[in-house]
Amino acid sequence: MVNTLLLPELREMLLENNELELHEFCSALHPSRTAEFMEGLTVDEKWRVLAHADPHMKVEIFSYFTHERQIEIFETQDRAEVAALIAEIPSDDRVDILADVDQAIVDDLMQRLSSEDRREILRLSQYPDDTAGSMMATEFVRLDQSLTV
Repeated sequence: MVNTLLLPELREMLLENNELELHEFCSALHPSRTAEFMEGLTVDEKWRVLAHADPHMKVEIFSYFTHERQIEIFETQDRAEVAALIAEIPSDDRVDILADVDQAIVDDLMQRLSSEDRREILRLSQYPDDTAGSMMATEFVRLDQSLTV
């Protein structure tokens, strides 16, 4: 369901290129609420709003967009900027999205990623769907066993 409460204000902020208010919009709410309020925007408008978010928040908000919107963003927006976003997305999520993006676009995006990111994407994309390998992420936290609560 599209929440139209802030759509007029968001469009006005975009029209005026109000960087301060757009940044505040991206950082003031939980990322899921921010994405919900952006649901009625076009893909181009969503991307323009995301440009005002801090890198971590940009990824968080993006993660709450529908899979279809994520694909549309990957396929229609500036490749260098999309590649920068891909580099920040958790490994398992980026592989899932890229699997549904046009192959020519994936090839272009892959060339813009670091060799480490490319290797990781290629490695994780080799696992068949619905297997543990296809669902795993390569990021992890390591804690010293001597730590206490």
